[in-house]
Amino acid sequence: MNLNQVDWSNFAVWSLRSALEEAPATAAESHKCAVAAAAQWMLYSGQYLLEEAKGDAAREAEEEEAAKTEEQPNRGQPLAAGSLYKGKARLCPERWEFWKQQFGSITQSDVQSVASLAKQKMDAAK
Repeated sequence: MNLNQVDWSNFAVWSLRSALEEAPATAAESHKCAVAAAAQWMLYSGQYLLEEAKGDAAREAEEEEAAKTEEQPNRGQPLAAGSLYKGKARLCPERWEFWKQQFGSITQSDVQSVASLAKQKMDAAK
């Protein structure tokens, strides 16, 4: 993704949604795995994801304009939000900030360091 060869941002959003936008599952190991996977997206593609989030307003306006003239049957919501996130179901700056806050609140000892590293990477992204 960092090389702008493919756009897999939806996979990143799905991973981040599972780890940070849903209440932890009863299986603590499953949640730790989800947090570790989501952190990897930020460590390796955080800057790319932030750029995508920053471009959301323009994409949203284009989509709204296109929706006025084009039929869009069976259009799903691949970037739907999890139950803890109340913002737009898009890759947007508000969602980015929510994820950053969530990474900062991880206290499970096995994944706290990688969550903290992900948050640091997000803080450093511009």
